[in-house]
Amino acid sequence: MKGNLDLGKRGEDVALEYLLARGMEFVCRNARAGHKEIDLIFLDGNFIRVVEVKCRIYPYMTSPLSNVGTRKQRNLIKATQKLLSKGWIVKDGKKFDLKNKEVTFDVITIVFNGDFYKLNYIQNAFTPNW
Repeated sequence: MKGNLDLGKRGEDVALEYLLARGMEFVCRNARAGHKEIDLIFLDGNFIRVVEVKCRIYPYMTSPLSNVGTRKQRNLIKATQKLLSKGWIVKDGKKFDLKNKEVTFDVITIVFNGDFYKLNYIQNAFTPNW
């Protein structure tokens, strides 16, 4: 299991750098709502981007995106609803106002091959039925 945790952290690190380079404002990482977790949250203009990061090591049997099925989507939606119910998040002493913003559920898939990787960023990967 430690190998999967290391791979997940490595993938989140790469995704974090990628989204920061795109000019998004980092809110938090590994936000918890009960036992559910959101990998990354960013502000991007009037959008709150809830980002799920999925990684594989080449060669792989299944696509990383295949692990973001309906159950995972429901868990992300529930965690987001719980976190947003306050209307703000405080992280490292900074308060992020989350009111009057549209939520998007994005997925970043990363396939590592040694020191190289291929990243795919899917904005609006799924839409909740609020």
